[in-house]
Amino acid sequence: MFVQVGATRDGLDPYLDASLRRGMKAVLIETPDYLQWRKNLGRRTFDIELPINQPNDPNQILNILGDLSKNVKLILPGFERYVESVYAVAERWKVPPWQEMIYPHFVPPNKWEQRRLLSQKASLILQPAYMILSLQDVNASSLVNLKYPLVIKPVNGGGGLGVFLVENFLQLEKSLAELKKLTNYDGNVFDEIIVEEYISGVEYSVQGISQEGMVVIITVCEKFILKEHILGINNISGFREVGHIATCGSWSSSRIQQFAQSCIDAVGYYKGPFHIDLIQNDQGLYFIEMGFRLSGGGLVNLIEKVTGINWGESSFAVHLENRFILPFSSNGNKFMGQIIALSPEEMVIAKHLYSIGLPITIEEFPALKPLSQPLKFIPKSLAADVMRHAGSLGRITVSAQSLIEVKNLLQKCISVRLKRQN
Repeated sequence: MFVQVGATRDGLDPYLDASLRRGMKAVLIETPDYLQWRKNLGRRTFDIELPINQPNDPNQILNILGDLSKNVKLILPGFERYVESVYAVAERWKVPPWQEMIYPHFVPPNKWEQRRLLSQKASLILQPAYMILSLQDVNASSLVNLKYPLVIKPVNGGGGLGVFLVENFLQLEKSLAELKKLTNYDGNVFDEIIVEEYISGVEYSVQGISQEGMVVIITVCEKFILKEHILGINNISGFREVGHIATCGSWSSSRIQQFAQSCIDAVGYYKGPFHIDLIQNDQGLYFIEMGFRLSGGGLVNLIEKVTGINWGESSFAVHLENRFILPFSSNGNKFMGQIIALSPEEMVIAKHLYSIGLPITIEEFPALKPLSQPLKFIPKSLAADVMRHAGSLGRITVSAQSLIEVKNLLQKCISVRLKRQN
């Protein structure tokens, strides 16, 4: 039996496929509201789907599974919010990703712990100047050593939730007031936040597998990040990750390879999938954050198209069979990118470009099925999902012989959004 805690939000279920290939029963644990939401989205069903109110609570996971836990051979997170509880349960059950030969058992560090560990164990890795503070204790004097503009974000958030860009203390106050109204993906409130100096540059995300502590980079993606006006608040912006341009990991520079290895070494991540976000500018590579799971945003499919590697399958293989992927090379000039379409205009542009013979594929997302009982209000456990993941119309993928061609095509597809931003 395989257990996944937290559903993916991008419509892909790579771990479900990997478990089916092995004849394993697949169990999904999620909040009751989101399990119903998945049905309304028309997502595939797992063999067993179990609702609990707090998937971030290891005890609730243990209680809902009961005697079924005797059959569990692997437990993995499907969503950022539940990484920590998965590792706590794995240690209790003594199943992967728990490793018998590794002590102490890996505990996924939150965003602040990642920064602390890198400062302590990999001090050459550049980081933005930052502070960690209680959400209730932020004031002008507490930030005297930081320079505007600043980025604020929860230490245990994900998917861009609660991330704000602020130019002055007045904007900071407005952003903090908004953050206090938000709830995390399971309905819990935020407590601690990171306040860090904004680093300008090109943002990248590295996807890979840690194999007994050795990093194999599968892809390096340049991100499409747009500033996003926060509805109802003047002059306050957040960020929206709208797309990626992927290149084969074998083409990554030795500097990025060493950067990723240093990050993995610092946090002690021995085995499994990871992604690392970084910003490159004239000063070098700046660490932003890392995750100990598969990336969302449809990246699993994009990675396979570019490299031929199924990231979900590789994760199962490294945990269950000690079967590793080797550092690989790609001989083809394969550059691909994708964006999420948020408006009918973007879908129309993509279809037009496809009709004139450009290398574009379009995946239209199914419309939300009518609810049996229409929501009179949005439950706290769904509020973050409605804010960050609702309203997408489709996924547009392009391919070309160069990075610049891919970027130009993606920019054409979202030209209306880019004009609004400028």
